[in-house]
Amino acid sequence: MIRIDTSGIPQLPAELLHEAHSAWERVKCGDGSFKDWNGWLTHPADITDEEISKIKLASEKIRSESQMVVVLGIGGSYLGARAAIDFLKSDKYNLVAKTSPRIFFAGNNLSAQYTQQIMSFAATQSLSLIVVSKSGKTL
Repeated sequence: MIRIDTSGIPQLPAELLHEAHSAWERVKCGDGSFKDWNGWLTHPADITDEEISKIKLASEKIRSESQMVVVLGIGGSYLGARAAIDFLKSDKYNLVAKTSPRIFFAGNNLSAQYTQQIMSFAATQSLSLIVVSKSGKTL
C-alpha cells in the first residue's frame, strides 16, 4: 500500500494538504477520470508467477538474440524505463564494452536526426523493440 506521509512538511498549507489527500482518495477508489489510469496501484500484488516467468523468458531471449533494444515510449512510459536503466546500470550504459544489448530510447525525441541515427544503428544489428504504454491508450 502506498501512503503519503506529509508530517515532515509543516509549511504545507492546510487547503493544499486537503486537496492532495482528496486526490489520492479518488485515485485509490478509481473515481472519475482516474479509473482507467490506476492499474499500477495493485499490479505488484496482482502479478502472477506465470506472468513473472513469461517476463523472465522474454528478457533471456532478448539478451541472447539481440544486439540492440529500442524502448519506444512517451512521457512517463519512457521515463520509467530510462530511470530503471540509469538506476541499475548507468546513463553511459551503451558506452561500456559488454555482451548484453545496447539500449536506445525512441518516441521521446522529435529530432529527425536522432530517429535517423537509431534507424541507422538498427539496420546493421539484431533488434528487439519494446513498446511501453502504461495506459494501453497511447498507441
